[in-house]
Amino acid sequence: MELLRAQMVQLTWKEERVCAKLGFFEKDYPAGYGSNAAEALRDLARAIEESGAKVWVPQSAKPYIEDGVQKVRCPECGDVHVSDFDQVLAYVCDACGAGVDVEH
Repeated sequence: MELLRAQMVQLTWKEERVCAKLGFFEKDYPAGYGSNAAEALRDLARAIEESGAKVWVPQSAKPYIEDGVQKVRCPECGDVHVSDFDQVLAYVCDACGAGVDVEH
């Protein structure tokens, strides 16, 4: 089973039909087509199921304060990111390289 890493579904027009594509620039990821967005999204869901692939959906990290310092634990590998900023919106984990969105 292939693991597809994607955080978004892209909706575009392609040859007079709406195209719903998993990911942004991923060429080989499933796509769905229809006369409107709802049909294209349903067709995309069917294409994902038929491919047998599993879609990785990233989790957001929750910031916390420890010893007066804001920290964030990577939801992918558990590594702790220490920030000098008042608020962190997102970061790239030094340990695993994952892009991590941070809850507000």
